[in-house]
Amino acid sequence: MLPNREAIVVDKLISKYQAAEYILTLPISFVQRAFGIKPDQVDVVDDAGVCYKVHVRSKPSRPRECYFAKGWRPFSQHHMLRTGSAIRLMHLQFSAVTQLLDSYFLLVLLRDPNPIHQMDQKFDSVKDLSLISKKNWCIKVKILRMWKVPSYEKSYSQPSMELVVIDKDGTQIHFFIRSVHYRLFEPILEEGKVFVVGNFAMDSNTQKYRPTKHSMRIIFKRDTLVSGADDMDIPIESFDFVATKEILSSVKDDLYLIDFVGLLSTKSELIPFEYRNRKSHYMKIELDDLSGSEKLSCTLWENYASELITLLDANKATEFIIVLQFAKMKFYNGVMTITNTNYTTRLMVNADLEVVKKFRQKLIRLGSKHSTSVEVIGRVVRHSPSEDFLSLTPYATIHQIKETLEKSTFVTCGTVIDIDRDHAWWYKACRQCTQGLEALTNQFYCAKCDVYSTIFAPRFCIQVCVGDESDTATFVLFENCASKFLGLTAAEIRTRLLARLPTYWLLLFNNQGYGRDHFPNELNTLIGRTLLFKLTVRHDSLNKFQQCVITVSRICSDPDIISSLALEKNIKLVCVVECSTEDFQLPLLIQINDLVGSESILGVPGSTTTPSPNSDAVSGHGAAHVVTHTPVKRVCIRSGGDFSSRATPSASKSLLPAFESCVPGNVTNPDAGDI
Repeated sequence: MLPNREAIVVDKLISKYQAAEYILTLPISFVQRAFGIKPDQVDVVDDAGVCYKVHVRSKPSRPRECYFAKGWRPFSQHHMLRTGSAIRLMHLQFSAVTQLLDSYFLLVLLRDPNPIHQMDQKFDSVKDLSLISKKNWCIKVKILRMWKVPSYEKSYSQPSMELVVIDKDGTQIHFFIRSVHYRLFEPILEEGKVFVVGNFAMDSNTQKYRPTKHSMRIIFKRDTLVSGADDMDIPIESFDFVATKEILSSVKDDLYLIDFVGLLSTKSELIPFEYRNRKSHYMKIELDDLSGSEKLSCTLWENYASELITLLDANKATEFIIVLQFAKMKFYNGVMTITNTNYTTRLMVNADLEVVKKFRQKLIRLGSKHSTSVEVIGRVVRHSPSEDFLSLTPYATIHQIKETLEKSTFVTCGTVIDIDRDHAWWYKACRQCTQGLEALTNQFYCAKCDVYSTIFAPRFCIQVCVGDESDTATFVLFENCASKFLGLTAAEIRTRLLARLPTYWLLLFNNQGYGRDHFPNELNTLIGRTLLFKLTVRHDSLNKFQQCVITVSRICSDPDIISSLALEKNIKLVCVVECSTEDFQLPLLIQINDLVGSESILGVPGSTTTPSPNSDAVSGHGAAHVVTHTPVKRVCIRSGGDFSSRATPSASKSLLPAFESCVPGNVTNPDAGDI
């Protein structure tokens, strides 16, 4: 003791009632001897110098005791006071001072109150933990990773906490601390430190993505005992790296989180996206583990993408060795990749780790076999329609497209003659990879993802017959381009159609998705339209007449762009009309050879060229509307029913003059003969 000081000491053993109610009872003799009077409030100072203001109360029914009440809870929680905790309270007082101002007194906590720190026993191995045994387990572990999980149900609630720990045998296990116990354990737990843990509960490890392969996980209770310790036998680093070859050979998302180390070879810019009206970003990178196999694709989302950019800017190095700890495997679009979890994953760049040093030595031995430069992938730029259709993509006629011998991308101008109603206009797609599903008895199977599911996503697969002056072909319109052009998704149209169909058609519609009697009218807006198509040709055997699949990736209906391309490529356009009277309706697709005017196209808004007499005659005899223009030299007549007929190109050349002369007369005279 310091000179001129007098110490008054009391030792206390925390009872079960005091631990549960967060109070501390003291003998009244200690209070009278230490304080002279019973104060209303005292200062409790721990050995770290943190002061807690505690109220002192008493009960008439217990005249020999007083107790610490309000203010004692945070002290008790911070120091993990439990049933059986031993503490020593000492009141220090200068002999020259008999009373402190405002009845405030000093109490000093002399020793660690947690009795687990005093335990002298053999600790249990983590690998032996089991629900079968009723043993009171006590383990010594090191915290490898600690993260918080916010509460999504109540914004004001405390977060829960999760940990991955390891013992001296190298066995890892998952800890879980509920939000109600967060404040009890958060102040004393620290990543990288060693702790002794006892009196805990256990449960089966059944999470979707499990950070450890242990069959159990530990759940903290309110009276779980935790105490800091030292142990040099527990490893400082612990990784279980998985090779790229093993990851790429997998076809299912792994249940367990993995570790991966690789050289950063490719990175993208931050790519913005919006999900549920919330804007965010992600980044794509490629990692090389120097095994000689393919590079592994990795996607970093939100905070992890921002963290990587910060780490790369902070490291003034020529190569970047990235360690991803507790990453998850994700099968996306037919390829296995890795990505971060929401909170568990740890990202390290050129970290001071033994595994990074060994990886760098391997990189030096390989020398020039592996490039250390980082290739930057730019964001996919969505060009404007005028750039895409007029300058960036080569133009080809349908005949030239069908003669192409390799996979290519072209722009062409054509008129949609009809929709193939013998094929489904939508298909049941996998919600993960958009591939078609195989219908089984009570579920669906995706061969690409190798998964079974009971739900599907309706997506467009519309086969349309498109013609130009050279030939006709079948174009396939999938969800992206079809939904943008129609302004409706396949799911929305299917929902509307289901509401209109009779009950006896519902089962057939759900099972097939096609048939003349339930083809949606919304798709008819395609027929007769002259459009610009950006398409990709791949040579699969579609049928014996067309040995290639022509898939449309983008559609343009802007008349200015169509007219610009027609003038540049000397495309011959025609006017498609739908003639009708009060007595009958006769949709006609009339395809004219000549280009009206030298610098403008018939019917294009803004044209100053005088239309031909034929067009005036047509528009003056009940024409419903001018649909569009087309370069196809072919005649197609469709009646009000389902009947349609097309003439060959050679026959169309001789029939066109007759059509031009007969259409006005036949429109006004229902008794006229067939054309």
